[in-house]
Amino acid sequence: MKKIIIFGNSDFAYLASIYLKEQYEIAAYCVDDEYLNADIFQDKPLIGFSVLNQLYPPEEYEVFVAIGYKKINTIREQIFKKIKEKGYKCVSYIHPSAAVAKDFVIKENTFILENVTIQPNVQIEQNTIILPNAVICHDTKIGANSFIASSACINGFVDIGANVFLGANSTIRNNISIGNKCLIGAGCTVLDDLKDNTVCKSVENVLLNIDSRDVNI
Repeated sequence: MKKIIIFGNSDFAYLASIYLKEQYEIAAYCVDDEYLNADIFQDKPLIGFSVLNQLYPPEEYEVFVAIGYKKINTIREQIFKKIKEKGYKCVSYIHPSAAVAKDFVIKENTFILENVTIQPNVQIEQNTIILPNAVICHDTKIGANSFIASSACINGFVDIGANVFLGANSTIRNNISIGNKCLIGAGCTVLDDLKDNTVCKSVENVLLNIDSRDVNI
């Protein structure tokens, strides 16, 4: 069984551990040195990033970056880049219940949970999280570092940029484009193209003239 290090000690890291240990041996957890407030997490060593290479070299271990959608996924993006610069390969996970087209190629640090549907000719870039029951229809592209919440539905021929957040039960109409760092709230239906940094408010299902970089998630 392949040995891995999980970067993170949050609730999401705990959740990811439950799934990842089905396929990998979790050797330790890692955080940036300033967040190192314990020696143990989930009964495994918790170490600072500065000693990762020394204790768990990339020739012997791989990594999963278990960071959620904070700051429109930019925290996960930054950590993923740091891990890659250290020479590590990042593992990915697809739940056995997911219905994934035969032509789908999974990229590094991608996490796909229960009952997700991915149809043919779908491209999903690295470092993306997809929660249960999401549907991604044919010929859709999703940029890197994105987060697709539970039961989101993306129809065919949709082009989604990087660092996008799609809330639970959101729906994206076919044949539209969504820019980088867009935040689409739970329950929203998107019928038109969205520019970079657009926020779709979930309560009223209307598009607001808000820069997503000012939204604290």
